[in-house]
Amino acid sequence: MIHTGIRRIPWSILCCILILMGCGLAGIARGDELVGQGNYFQKQCIWILISLTALCGTILFPYRNLRGISYPLFLGTLLFLIAVFFIPAVNGSRRWIPLGFFKFQPSELAKITYILALAHYLMYRKNYRRIPGLIVPFILTCVPVFLILREPDLGTSLLFFPILFAMLFSAGARPRHLVTIVILGICTLPLLWLQMNPDRNHVSSRCSHNRMERVTQR
Repeated sequence: MIHTGIRRIPWSILCCILILMGCGLAGIARGDELVGQGNYFQKQCIWILISLTALCGTILFPYRNLRGISYPLFLGTLLFLIAVFFIPAVNGSRRWIPLGFFKFQPSELAKITYILALAHYLMYRKNYRRIPGLIVPFILTCVPVFLILREPDLGTSLLFFPILFAMLFSAGARPRHLVTIVILGICTLPLLWLQMNPDRNHVSSRCSHNRMERVTQR
């Protein structure tokens, strides 16, 4: 299994990742040096070690074994997205679950479990080549989008519809049906805007007011 996992490693992509990590660490180290008391370099090194360990574990673990638990993983992520609303807000948003020495952001995990669940759904069906068959994937997409918007996190929520489009295209959906998905996505924009947490507008207006005060002082 280890030998098979090593053969699956995209070495060119991995080399690009390591080069980007090295450039980022060099910039962070220089920033800490200029500040004189920064420790971001050490923190970033720890996160890189954790991420590389996770990368190795992901490569060695056969991803086909995730098919059977893709739906439970997605459901668990939705429960995490609901749980954040019972945690006190930080700067007007509820995006993280504190776990002691670090904070867990369920919306990041939701992107992965959503892809797994949608891929598992599309794998055993051909009805997505008809309009009625697109309803379930569209609903499957809207549920996490609405929850993430309520945090609020507009940037992360907007990633789900392009993922839906790309996966339907890869699965073989008809182009005219994909156009229908785009139109439905555009039609839901007003509803998505209404789902935005009112605190976001308050925080944005407060930030704008603070910027105006700084400009005036100058």
